[in-house]
Amino acid sequence: MRTLYSLLVLALFIPGRALAGVIAEAKGHTFTNDELLAFARLMQYPYEDPWETALSDPDPDIRVDAREVTAGAFRHLLFDRVWSAKAIEAGRSEPDPQLWAQVAGAVESCVERTWRESLEVQADTLQEADVRAIATRMQDQFRAPETRTVFYIYRTAMDHAERAFLADLRERILSGETTFREAAFRYSEAPSSRHHGYLGVFHRESELPAAFRDLIFATAEDEISTPTLLGNGLYMVHVAGVQPARNPSVEELMEPSWLPALLALENRERMSRATMELPAEEEGAARMTLPRRLIAAGKVPDLCAEIERLGRATALAHEYWRAQHEHQFEPDQAEMEQAYERMKALLIPSGQFRLTRFAVPIGTTREAAIKSREAAQAKAAEIREALAAGGDLAELQRAHAGVLDVRETSEWAMGSGIGDADSELLGMEAGEFTTVHVRTEGAIFFRLDQRQALTPAPLEEVREHVYPNARNSKMWNLRAQEIRRLTQELELRVLWPADPTGP
Repeated sequence: MRTLYSLLVLALFIPGRALAGVIAEAKGHTFTNDELLAFARLMQYPYEDPWETALSDPDPDIRVDAREVTAGAFRHLLFDRVWSAKAIEAGRSEPDPQLWAQVAGAVESCVERTWRESLEVQADTLQEADVRAIATRMQDQFRAPETRTVFYIYRTAMDHAERAFLADLRERILSGETTFREAAFRYSEAPSSRHHGYLGVFHRESELPAAFRDLIFATAEDEISTPTLLGNGLYMVHVAGVQPARNPSVEELMEPSWLPALLALENRERMSRATMELPAEEEGAARMTLPRRLIAAGKVPDLCAEIERLGRATALAHEYWRAQHEHQFEPDQAEMEQAYERMKALLIPSGQFRLTRFAVPIGTTREAAIKSREAAQAKAAEIREALAAGGDLAELQRAHAGVLDVRETSEWAMGSGIGDADSELLGMEAGEFTTVHVRTEGAIFFRLDQRQALTPAPLEEVREHVYPNARNSKMWNLRAQEIRRLTQELELRVLWPADPTGP
């Protein structure tokens, strides 16, 4: 597999490289908006075009912020200029692989994004004739048959008693005593019962037994069929929704309501065709990602090449500067203590609570005692009330065998895993219970058994965890000092149209 180095034409970094549109300068250096745009993309700044934003955004606060971002970007670019040049003079021309990997990711992202943007059509760039041509070509792909969302209840017995049972069940559903989905969950013998009878979405050409398909399409929307014998058992169908057939005309597809979907489909097809036109991957080579195929085809826009150049300079500069100042990064005791203060919240050796978890699970089988969220919540509330009144847990467990699941935490925990319950626990005393919280798996509440203050481990016990943070903090502080020094000594200034006095 060829590397990104071999796929890209790498421009050697030359300090003071002459480019049009200079918007910042220092002694021996000039900087352009091309560099600022690329650096903003490389560093994932909040503004894709900080210069333009600083000059013309209607919000004055955003203009001020973009101005600060722009000035900061040029300070960092100056640091990269100076120190990457020193690295090259010292014979260091290739950045550290880990740092380069980050740059390569930014380059590949730029290449793919720019390529996609170049292919996409936008509504405001099209003439009516262009939209009509697209709509005519895509019309067939917007046609769709009528579809129906289907739930059903199935029973294997086919005698009169079973038919009467289903007829009575249908009347209970129609009267509002229960719902079709609840009835399917409790009484259907089909595998779909665990999904409350949901079967799927179907059209007239779907692969279903003909008699079953006829029953579905003979049942009106939001209606329930009468119990119907279909060879292997009794069926009762609920059509929960009907999506009418769709056959838009070319004129309809050109209307504002359809246009976004039309252009999205057009753009997907453009991407697919353009991808097929890229050079074939080398036989026997590992599969190449789309960005690498684009790079191999030479489709590297100027902006992306500039990102690569600046990213290479950034990686070289930081790596070489760090190597020259490594001996200054060792933190003293005061710096270790400062880092410890910053990290205290992460250095707690154990949790705050010991809990007992009480759960009433919702069953997924016909034999399960609790089959609905409402029933689980009611049962959990009953058990909670009994415990809060001083009821004996062992007796309650015997009385609710197969319904109540009780688990004590063996270790200190930071929380219960349920956000609302954690909020309650923070204000509770030992022995108190949270309210009941209903989740997919059942109704759950907790008893707070013990709580403790969150005390961080002392510095001496966690020194090895604090040391990297203290060392990195000192390194970045020293780097910031070097950036300030270069800014002042080389008299960096941004050439703002209204204020050329500098940052």
